[in-house]
Amino acid sequence: MYRKWDAFVSSLSDSEEEEIILKAKQAHRQARVQMTVSREPSKPFRYGIGDFKDPKGVISLKQYYYEDYTEVAKVFVDLPHQSEITIHSFDFRAQSFVINLHWRNGELRYRFAIPELIMEIRPELCTCSIQSKSSQKLIVELQKLGRVHWPSLT
Repeated sequence: MYRKWDAFVSSLSDSEEEEIILKAKQAHRQARVQMTVSREPSKPFRYGIGDFKDPKGVISLKQYYYEDYTEVAKVFVDLPHQSEITIHSFDFRAQSFVINLHWRNGELRYRFAIPELIMEIRPELCTCSIQSKSSQKLIVELQKLGRVHWPSLT
């Protein structure tokens, strides 16, 4: 049963075997380098209602729905006002994001944040925009790190 294997093993000399092992290790290292995504170390960040200078007057948006695609997850948030809402700032991290919005030049401030996503995203490729057709919506496109289905967002 193992005749072929034994013949193969006995036909190899130590130097041939080492060469085969070295080639396999090198191919394995190259595959690992290609699969690894280099990232900057993340700095600690607190998400919450309000910013640290003036925590008053910031309204947290919590209602959202999302669509899951192979490489992208799209998040939709209905905005409370029909006009004059702008994106003030946004911050995408490997497994979280926060978007700050202003209404009428800061008269009212809103924040939409998800502090812990179910899986990792590619922050440099994520986008957010405001769609203003019949009703205003915040649309967030999250580029997934891998091609995988997300059963939920958090």
